[in-house]
Amino acid sequence: MGVSYSTLGIVAWLKRLGDTYKKTTLTPSKHNPADQKACQEADEKRVESLFEKEAILFLDGTHPKHNTRVSHAWIKTRKTKAINSNTGRRRVNIHGAHNPLNPDIVVTDDDPINAETTIAFLKK
Repeated sequence: MGVSYSTLGIVAWLKRLGDTYKKTTLTPSKHNPADQKACQEADEKRVESLFEKEAILFLDGTHPKHNTRVSHAWIKTRKTKAINSNTGRRRVNIHGAHNPLNPDIVVTDDDPINAETTIAFLKK
């Protein structure tokens, strides 16, 4: 094609189209009641078909960081604003599972989370 556009040209074009550069907004998501009912019925059938020593678990691994995240703020021109933060970037690796049929919650702090630690976690 051989056509190139400058950043300023694209910005001017977007403004002519009526666009504005700004943050997006969050809106609550909505569930579909029919889909939720079908899922609940399927879960109930699974529960009825469990053997004596079987369980249903909701399992996830998470990796929260020990760091402050900087964002935007209105600061006087030619001035800076320092935000205190932790040193390093260490993350905590957490395996967690919940059994919805009883109050069992299992949590481990594994470093790292991989196939081996996941198998060991499931054995617990």
